[in-house]
Amino acid sequence: PELTPTTSVSPGVHRLSIAPTTLLAVTDPEELSAPPDTTPATDSLAANRSPPRVQQSSLSLSDELIAESLEKLMENKAFKERRSELDKKLETLKKKHEKERSRVQSQKSSSDTEKSKSKFYMGNKLVKRLSSKNISETVVPATLPAEVSEGSECEGDNTTMRLPRSQSERLLAINREHVTQERELREKYHDLMFAALEKAMKTSQGNQLKTLRVLLEKETGEVMRRLETVRRTEVKELAKVHKDKDEVMRMKREVASTIVEKGVNERIRLTEIYEKKKDELLKQHQDVQNQLEDERTKAKTLLLREYEGKLLSTRVEEETETSPTTPAPAPHQ
Repeated sequence: PELTPTTSVSPGVHRLSIAPTTLLAVTDPEELSAPPDTTPATDSLAANRSPPRVQQSSLSLSDELIAESLEKLMENKAFKERRSELDKKLETLKKKHEKERSRVQSQKSSSDTEKSKSKFYMGNKLVKRLSSKNISETVVPATLPAEVSEGSECEGDNTTMRLPRSQSERLLAINREHVTQERELREKYHDLMFAALEKAMKTSQGNQLKTLRVLLEKETGEVMRRLETVRRTEVKELAKVHKDKDEVMRMKREVASTIVEKGVNERIRLTEIYEKKKDELLKQHQDVQNQLEDERTKAKTLLLREYEGKLLSTRVEEETETSPTTPAPAPHQ
């Protein structure tokens, strides 16, 4: 009923009577500071103040930021590419090794075939020499072929011992070379993979710190713009309510001082939140860095230990093959 215009009220007075309602709709009441000589309408406005919207701007900055874990960082494209390259090169090296072994083994098979044919020919020749016709002619010559046969068999035995030993040594040398090349390849890619992982970690952590800083600047800017809007709205309404220029200027200065003070307080509050979040994030980053270094050291230690064992095995096999063997005694007739 108080807002209903009457014939005795001019349009200008009618606008002044509804000004407080308009102020409530467009202004954040918490950001308004009532001057000492307020009108009853302004006092009723102060009684209906709502929670400040300025605090809502800190929700994003207050959200928890979690550092990327080492497992998550290992999904980085560069790290996965290095690991894929290593797998492909290891497979290529393995095929090359198997091809070389097959070539040496095929040479051994052909050599064994030739030896079998040679021994078969020598055996037939000795049988012919020791036929019944030759034995009946004389007794003494019969002992000579036996000596030849025995020498031939010994010579054949020596040949049998030398050729496999030579080929076995070649196979062992191939194995040793393969183990050495494989170790060098894995050591190289161990460094490349962890370098890529470290780079991804630093990039991720740097981006998180930048994001935190951007949130601070963004929310600080939003608060300042909101407070500036409050100041302008209050100044406009003061000019409508008060006609005394000196009074208006005084109240403008009070409003400006209040807004500046609130702006400083909001900056301090947001900066404190930022510093706290930054410290928490830096601690998480340090934990991830420590995990990466531990994983790097552990992987390198296991790698060296694995290939030390492989090389030791190849050396033992080589010593076994090259050590002199005691010939087995001939069976008694």
